[in-house]
Amino acid sequence: LVLSGNLPVMDDPRVSVSSVTSALCLFTVILMAIRVQQKHRLFFHSHSDSQLDHTEFLYPPGPTPWPLVGNLLQMGDQMHLSLTRLRHQYGDVFKMRLGSL
Repeated sequence: LVLSGNLPVMDDPRVSVSSVTSALCLFTVILMAIRVQQKHRLFFHSHSDSQLDHTEFLYPPGPTPWPLVGNLLQMGDQMHLSLTRLRHQYGDVFKMRLGSL
């Protein structure tokens, strides 16, 4: 029922909240599935079956991160000097983790 161009009037507000919650949950699950698929494609690259190694990491090189803090402890007080040192060690493009998230 639409009154004067406004949104439909719902008799029971729990019905609309329930359907919105269900839609948001479904949308979240779909987004998470898409994200997992993208991460899988980015992280692994399949080769032909004749090769022994069936996966190849596609991330650039970089220092090994610590759990939770990543590479933050390796940076030191003068970050620009640490990054320059890492550039000389790993090249122009390298990967770092700055925490667990």
